[in-house]
Amino acid sequence: MGKELHRREFLKGAVSIAATLTLGKAEAAEVPRRSFTELGKVRTRPLSGDGITRLLDGVGLNRPSGISVFKDLNARILDNTEALRLSQEYVLPLQALPITTNYLALLESRKVPARFLDEVHAFNRLHNPNYRIQNPNAVRPGQMVWIPDWNTGFYDTPEERALEAREVMSGIPYPKLKTALEQEKNRGQKLRGIALILDPGHGGEDPGARPIALDGMKQEVTVSEAVVVHDVSLRLMRLAMREQAEVFLTHFSKTMGILDERGRFPTWVPNDTYNIGRGGNPDISIDDQDRSLRTRELIAGGLVRGRKLNLKKTAFVSIHMNSLPPDMDPNKEVYTHRTDTDTLFANAFAKNMGARRRLKGLGVLRGNPVTNNCLVELLNMANSRRSWILRDPSQRERLAKELMDGLVSTARQGIL
Repeated sequence: MGKELHRREFLKGAVSIAATLTLGKAEAAEVPRRSFTELGKVRTRPLSGDGITRLLDGVGLNRPSGISVFKDLNARILDNTEALRLSQEYVLPLQALPITTNYLALLESRKVPARFLDEVHAFNRLHNPNYRIQNPNAVRPGQMVWIPDWNTGFYDTPEERALEAREVMSGIPYPKLKTALEQEKNRGQKLRGIALILDPGHGGEDPGARPIALDGMKQEVTVSEAVVVHDVSLRLMRLAMREQAEVFLTHFSKTMGILDERGRFPTWVPNDTYNIGRGGNPDISIDDQDRSLRTRELIAGGLVRGRKLNLKKTAFVSIHMNSLPPDMDPNKEVYTHRTDTDTLFANAFAKNMGARRRLKGLGVLRGNPVTNNCLVELLNMANSRRSWILRDPSQRERLAKELMDGLVSTARQGIL
């Protein structure tokens, strides 16, 4: 019911999805990735509150690959925030093409195998407002059909869709995500023998920085630091475990995993619990800040002793976002305590990430039993434009990859 209601709203607004037929070939430069030769483009204007994901949901092409094609097609008019403007028309990742002889001939001309006839017919009946074909085997020439771009994932086999789901692993909370990653085959070797204890900053009833960002409609939305760094930590865990690192989180949500492309973005980390075994109190929300910092140090110590981790091959990384004056755009910063060993690790890690290193006895580092420890500040969230960008999962994945690259380079140097 909800999907059908959104479809009606989608079709009602934005010029009711205007399909403009342009005879002749489209300019090749307009489509940077492999695509059909365009004869007719389908353009639309977003509704109030639409982002890319919601816009594409209205035509059933909101998978990650469909979003990627949309971004390529509209690269000239999308800004860095990838917000949509109500006054702007956007090209959808599909084509409006007339039937000249029959349906199968049209599909064949677009290199679409005949086996997709029923899928394309069903797609048009659901999403194309001007589609009047009842039987795809008996059609009159001239009728307009929408054909999804080949790169949107619309034509993927069930096996390919399962592979994409495995790659994204959205929504699977820790430790189920960790178990799934441990069972994966053909993992790399870049962090083999390395143990990482990742500490997502804040959590529980402490949201960290909560700047007010402006979306593409200039409406205020809240972005929580705790949610961002929890997501980045899970993404970093995924990357590191695929290179055979042993990874632990100091705390985690029992119900929220990696946030996917559908724009779900809570304002706090739900059901947040400490990573403590039997006999401990897992409820992070009852702790004040000082007690929470001490608990994270105890968790790190317990993991080192209980798992018999090699301290020379173990790193503790607390992940945060900065909250500075909005006009400041600092580079990434790596903080460490004043000991020779953790300074050596932090120096190399910061250099490999292109970050500034700072010496400061921050709470979660002062009594930490892991000598290779640091706290990383990734971005200045007080900038409303930048905090809005962080709602984009690709931006959080980029931050996780930067952390991963820094760890891999540090390990190659023999410092970790």
